[in-house]
Amino acid sequence: MKIQRTHLLKRLDTLYMSYNTSFGNWKYHDHYVNLRGPRGSGKTTLILEWLEQHTHVYFSFAGLDEPMALRLLGAKLQTYMDEHSLPVRPMDSWEDVFLNINTLSEHTCHIFVFDDSDEMLRNDVFSAAFQAYFANQKRRAILMIFVTRAEKLFEFPPNYTGWMENEIPIDVPYFTIADLCKCFPSQKGDDLLALYALTGGIPALVCLIDGNTDTESNLRCLLSPGSPYVRFCDAEFDRLFRRSESYMFICHAVALGNTHISDIGKFTGFAYNKCDKYVKALMENGILTTGKDDKGKTFYKFVNPYYRIWFACVYPNRTEINLGAVGEQTISEALSYIKAIADEEYVSACYRHAYYKFCNRIKIDREKVVPTPQTFTASVMKEDKYSSFICNESINSVSYNLSAYSSMSSTGVFPFR
Repeated sequence: MKIQRTHLLKRLDTLYMSYNTSFGNWKYHDHYVNLRGPRGSGKTTLILEWLEQHTHVYFSFAGLDEPMALRLLGAKLQTYMDEHSLPVRPMDSWEDVFLNINTLSEHTCHIFVFDDSDEMLRNDVFSAAFQAYFANQKRRAILMIFVTRAEKLFEFPPNYTGWMENEIPIDVPYFTIADLCKCFPSQKGDDLLALYALTGGIPALVCLIDGNTDTESNLRCLLSPGSPYVRFCDAEFDRLFRRSESYMFICHAVALGNTHISDIGKFTGFAYNKCDKYVKALMENGILTTGKDDKGKTFYKFVNPYYRIWFACVYPNRTEINLGAVGEQTISEALSYIKAIADEEYVSACYRHAYYKFCNRIKIDREKVVPTPQTFTASVMKEDKYSSFICNESINSVSYNLSAYSSMSSTGVFPFR
């Protein structure tokens, strides 16, 4: 399964055209491109697809410390330059690397892409050499693209206040419901929303879905031993936190409905100030966010439904999943949880549309703006504003013909079937 992100490819094409037609601006200003997005959003797939039509140098810093990165990048540049019989300076430092990049760009290649570059861009030695290179007015104009997980490259380079102003950002978000309509045209409304809730629109997880089968069959496959669906969250938390166990326990508490600090503290047994510390770190890393309840008190919720499902259904059952012994009760509970979340995603999409259409200047009155199939369809179309078109049949399949959706239930949760 593959969905082509046409608007992002066009954005890269536009930047390349700008580079080709205004070498002076690119040469005398410290422009660089930051292709940024969360882990698993498809950044590498996107940039490699775009690079197929251009002469380029691509290098990934993934898993490399500075000395090894310097050695391997130097060897790669040496190969490129030998192929074109270009003079090569010894690559004993990052300053030498950038001088060789300059030589290569002068003769054959103008596009340099550095993937997984978050840590390297925060390295003082690398960033200082890069800053010095861009400050050199004798350099060639190049299209430099960094692929990062960070939303912004904070404090990079050191003491260079103008750097962020010259960043050209391209955001690569997770898939929307509209994207999934195009991924799975055969899926109907409730199953499509369930798949969105199950994967959170994360491309690395969406690709695991079989669009020709139902939600339960997909769930059973995802909860198999060694499944990337199970490992994705573990890997992300290991990357984000030195000791991830406590953070995971906090998330498990939130997934089970303990959404206030006092509730989290009672569930986990952690002191409230300790809970505050963990929750703040989870918010800073894009796992949790805040909301206000009916009494105006702050509560915490997941940014992405995948993590909510993972910590409610996968986290407490990891042993039986790894043993391939997932019971029917676990499957049944997981399906009920998924459907409840999908209901909420349906309502949220309707309210987003109602806000854009009716309430841009005033606070939305949720008692008067009722979610309907029409507002949901319109919200999907709103999310798809960058695409050239979206299949009407797919959109119509998402719109429910159930009269139950014409008004809220007394509990505020919509029936799923």
